[in-house]
Amino acid sequence: MLILTSYPKLHSPAIDSFNFDKLAHSFVYFVYGWLFMKMHEKELSGKILNRLLLLALIVPLFDEIHQIPIPGRSFSPWDLLADLFGFAIVFFLFRIKLGSIQTPAE
Repeated sequence: MLILTSYPKLHSPAIDSFNFDKLAHSFVYFVYGWLFMKMHEKELSGKILNRLLLLALIVPLFDEIHQIPIPGRSFSPWDLLADLFGFAIVFFLFRIKLGSIQTPAE
């Protein structure tokens, strides 16, 4: 993603009034989050979810900020929200899974 966002403006296809770009942002960050969580699945805990939250805040923000000096690109709060949405879906899916595998308190 960092390599693709380092190129001058790439045009995403417009499908009627549907913005494919925001869907692509959400999907890519969903995949990042999913891979992160699968990597830590055996040790799934609240601590791992907190790491995902930190990752979800830092990586998309860095991705948007690094585009500022690139010709034809700019910081987009809407792209940032789409990125966070992709991470949020993964967070809630694994939060549900974590709740179902918690052992009862003694």
